[in-house]
Amino acid sequence: MLKSIGETIKATRDLLLGVYRTQPKRLGEWGFTVSDGPAKSLKSSIPKEVNS
Repeated sequence: MLKSIGETIKATRDLLLGVYRTQPKRLGEWGFTVSDGPAKSLKSSIPKEVNS
């Protein structure tokens, strides 16, 4: 059941992003967390091995 709830929330977010495409910060009014900062880099989070 949690999977269907998660999908419903994502669909709601996508719909609201379409409605407020010029004002995405308005999603905060609907309970979504909105970040103003730059997007994070998609660098690999796998740590390098240290050879001793």
